[in-house]
Amino acid sequence: MNASWLTGFWEADGSVTIYPHRHKDSPSGFYWRCYFSITQADNGKDVLHKMKDYLKSVDIRSSFSLSTRETNSRQAKYRICVKNTDDVIKFINLIKPHIETEKRVKQIILAEEASKIIQYKEHLLESGFNKLIDIMDECREYRNLSSKTNAKYSREYFEKLWIDRGGFYAFKPKRNRISRREWDNILKMREDGHTLKQIGEKYGVKLQSIDYILKKIKKGIRHT
Repeated sequence: MNASWLTGFWEADGSVTIYPHRHKDSPSGFYWRCYFSITQADNGKDVLHKMKDYLKSVDIRSSFSLSTRETNSRQAKYRICVKNTDDVIKFINLIKPHIETEKRVKQIILAEEASKIIQYKEHLLESGFNKLIDIMDECREYRNLSSKTNAKYSREYFEKLWIDRGGFYAFKPKRNRISRREWDNILKMREDGHTLKQIGEKYGVKLQSIDYILKKIKKGIRHT
């Protein structure tokens, strides 16, 4: 096992994905990830274990998991993934000198650019976020048709989301619990005519949670 051998497998059976996912601690409510994966059918999963061992030997962390469940007409598929940004950059540096196909070279260049934006936290800024959208869209041009047409997150999606929210930095993370110190304020807002939805938006919870709190408050009043 060596870098050239691993690169050949990635060029034939691998992929690179640049994609946002929801994250409550990000200013925009989203965090970006760039990751590499190699997939094999059940009868070839031993090769994946060898790859994982090799990556570990060169200080690159990877994970092994089921990719597609077995059906009556096909074998189960398994994959190894390199997800951590520092490991992704190491993986790029490992395989980049051995890539032969033009399509894969372009993917690596895009992945390298995206990984550096993520590594330096530039994706937490609106300019960096928009740059990653550009990279994601360009990377999709090298994937199959379904991945391009069924993409959930697109530039249009985010442009509409920012308008609806009131801007890129207008994200308010939802909190799982409301302190009892806020209960008097919630009751006052309700008595002043605010709707359950309006109160819920202020505290970042669903209106059902506000309704539950108000019922507990009223129950407590009756028992005093």
